[in-house]
Amino acid sequence: MLRTEDESPGYVSVALLTSPDDLATFEPYAYSFVTDTTVSYDYDEAAATLSTDYNVATEAREGPETGSLLALYPHQWKESGTELTDLSYASPRGEMRVVEGDGFTTELTTHGLLPSMPTVDEADHDRLRRLIDEELNADDPWKGATDTYWTGKALGRLAQLVPIAESIDYTEGRDALLDLLRERLEDWLTADSNGDGRFYYDETWHTMIGYPSSFGADEQINDHDFHYGYYIQAAATVARYDRDWAADDAWGGMIKLLIRDANSPDRDDEMFPFLRSFSPYAGHGWASGHAGFGSGNNQESSSEGMHFAAATALFGASTGDEELRDLGVYMHTTQASAMSRYWQNADGDVFPEEFDPDIAAMIWGDGGDYRIWWDGADEEHYGINYLPITAASLYLGHDPEHAGAMYDSLTDRIGGEPETWRDIHWAHRALSDAQGALAAFEEQWQSYEPEDGSSKAHTYQWLTTLAGMGHVDTSVTADTAHYAVFEEGGTRSHVAFNPETSPIDVAFSDGTTLTVEPGEVATG
Repeated sequence: MLRTEDESPGYVSVALLTSPDDLATFEPYAYSFVTDTTVSYDYDEAAATLSTDYNVATEAREGPETGSLLALYPHQWKESGTELTDLSYASPRGEMRVVEGDGFTTELTTHGLLPSMPTVDEADHDRLRRLIDEELNADDPWKGATDTYWTGKALGRLAQLVPIAESIDYTEGRDALLDLLRERLEDWLTADSNGDGRFYYDETWHTMIGYPSSFGADEQINDHDFHYGYYIQAAATVARYDRDWAADDAWGGMIKLLIRDANSPDRDDEMFPFLRSFSPYAGHGWASGHAGFGSGNNQESSSEGMHFAAATALFGASTGDEELRDLGVYMHTTQASAMSRYWQNADGDVFPEEFDPDIAAMIWGDGGDYRIWWDGADEEHYGINYLPITAASLYLGHDPEHAGAMYDSLTDRIGGEPETWRDIHWAHRALSDAQGALAAFEEQWQSYEPEDGSSKAHTYQWLTTLAGMGHVDTSVTADTAHYAVFEEGGTRSHVAFNPETSPIDVAFSDGTTLTVEPGEVATG
């Protein structure tokens, strides 16, 4: 509607009708203008639930009607108790459903974020120690890494070994690994460092930029959550054993700058925008800083976005910062719901019939694409949305049958077992067939080359743990942010982590209680 009465500036209201018959439904809202949109989330740790409210503020330009018509993506309307209308739209993410009013709420179960997997007795602890020593005694444990991304990958690889060394009572190895992490992190977190890396705050773009940079992280502000997630994960590992190191007035203050740069939880943050890399309505992150492509923005490695979220939650928990812990839980839980649907078509109703692949390796604003940013093998098209494998990757196995279908999809496509990034795919396969994955590892463990962010020690521990404990069991929850439950042959294994400074009792929904000492992962 256009109005110019009394020399007023006038206004126009436009809507896409699903049918001319729907005009009567849309017409009252033509005069109710949306003036603001907000998202807020509430994580109930005791109940293991995440509630997210999506609200719109409106102004009635004529008449009494307020509110609006809101189109919800599948990851929203399938997880919402808000009443749906009969209206729907086709979209690049499948069918969108419409609600009337000033907002809607989604409810998701939170399945826990562990900092590390337990080591089972069945694993060869002597072999684990030798494999850890191979990393520690390498001529260059950093494998030549100098820029933010590859240094981050090396930090992540070494950080994963710390709790494994602890679990086999290899205290000397644990401490040597922690020293490596502290030294390299402090180098990067010091402005006048004599080392190779440092971070710089750009006041024009309100962003932290690491130098040397890569993949357009400096010139285009790309991939900040992908890169910085590794630094946050490594810092969370150090904080688990050395809380003073991670204090705000020590090195933790700088780590929090990296978190806020990529995804600040504060709308009034004077240094960084609110949730720069994470799109609350889309339900996942975006990678490109400029978003200037004809197809909109893109997100290739959803798993590295998930890694940032988990690292944020664990760093927050290990430093007593509940705001950061809840931010990480919110992003991880929300994106897990979106990732399975939009990258892997888990519900079977998102990909169009003419789209042949079983996965979208990359999501764009206007759809999905099997292609990736380099000329990689099919194993990389799948694996870029799996790596890095950490204890927070268990979401990939929340539906073991679907995880198995994804592995079968890859082997069908390449006509055999994976050759590239074998360890990433063994780890993924273990979420549906741990015995088969472990057998494949045992045949090749002395000859294969690990993916740059992984190690033989970590892959072996992951496979033996899942072979011993079974599939992820999401039917059981716990009253902590840091837990997992596994099931094998009718027997459940309950796992929990205690980031606090005194013992806690974790209560699981099946009646099990587990006492966990400070800084430890306990199994029962």
